[in-house]
Amino acid sequence: MLRGLYNATTAMQVETARLNAIANNIANAETTGYKKDKMVSQSFPDVLVARIGNKAGAVVRPFDIIGSINHGVHVDQVKTDWLQGPLQQTDNNTDLALTGDGFFVLRVGQNDYRYTRDGAFAVDAGGYLVNQNGYRVQGYDDQNEFVDILVGNERFSVDPAGNIYTDQQQYAGTIAVEDFDNRDDALEKAGDNLYIVYDPEQYQSYPVGTGIKQGHIEVSNVDINKEITDMMEVYRHYESAQRIVSMLDQTLDKTVNEVGRV
Repeated sequence: MLRGLYNATTAMQVETARLNAIANNIANAETTGYKKDKMVSQSFPDVLVARIGNKAGAVVRPFDIIGSINHGVHVDQVKTDWLQGPLQQTDNNTDLALTGDGFFVLRVGQNDYRYTRDGAFAVDAGGYLVNQNGYRVQGYDDQNEFVDILVGNERFSVDPAGNIYTDQQQYAGTIAVEDFDNRDDALEKAGDNLYIVYDPEQYQSYPVGTGIKQGHIEVSNVDINKEITDMMEVYRHYESAQRIVSMLDQTLDKTVNEVGRV
């Protein structure tokens, strides 16, 4: 009976975590380049049940095995859905969208970089291409190393290969687009629609030839209708587990206060 309580309460905890992920997805449905989260749950390892009697050091024989029991579920991890979101035309020169795999690279400090799919950029007072937080968008130099991109003003142009030209038709650099072999392990969300490398020593980015569309942004890959449907499903699962807890609590109450008096 107590095991039933444990199973039901762990189920409620998992559904609460799942609801938090869904709520976060809905809150970011209008965030440029946002990738939705998916919560993955896993059951605790099964425990073998056998009939060994009351003898100390009893040996379990194959025909003594009754079966197995499980002690509920737990949150295994929250995974990011990397599916590309639809592209939306804005006709804004500083808006850029990736048409495939990869990430824009932003420099947040000396040799400190973040990655993003959010291409809603701007030009700062120094003429550099930056994101909404003022972090400079990176390009490639002649040695294929990261370098800040000086565009001068907002009248620059970008071709599908990521090459940037100023309003004077002078080449200003190539936008860096990088990717990772195992994004789920390599990257983690760092807030402000940015990703940080979990372990720079183990996971290295590499250039990819993903196309870029100027005057477009990538909207989030959140399907509001599906998220609302999933939220209703979570509510039903949570309510069922809650009823089981209530039922077992009433049974325990009768066992302690009524059966015990007989």
